Amino acid sequence: MRMTQILIASIFAASLVAAGPAAAKPGLAKEKAINDQLFPFALAFEIQKKCSDIQPRMLRALSYRNSLFSAARARGYSNAEIDAYIDNKAAQQRMRERGNAYLARYNASLSDRPALCRAGRQEIKNNSQIGRLLRAR
Repeated sequence: MRMTQILIASIFAASLVAAGPAAAKPGLAKEKAINDQLFPFALAFEIQKKCSDIQPRMLRALSYRNSLFSAARARGYSNAEIDAYIDNKAAQQRMRERGNAYLARYNASLSDRPALCRAGRQEIKNNSQIGRLLRAR
């Protein structure tokens, strides 16, 4: 039995090597599904950071973050590539622009703290993906 497991593991590892590096990766900035999932997390983070009456649901947020990392790794991105994307100033600016566009439905923006907090409380009330990552104190 042990030899069978070693053989299966060897075949799996060989298939990964034969596949070579994922040269066809478009880059995380172009991974629409991942960015669509990253957006609620990023906006919830900004809301909880700026609103003293709103806090993150830590376990839920960590689980959500881990699922994002897993999705990116499943598409062939390394932890270093994921971290570099998260720290990328241009990517952060795109996410802020997207956040402001989203917040416009509440007549709010990331720079208007009272309106942002009202929007955050409404997201919690609506039980949206953003709201599920937050809780009102």
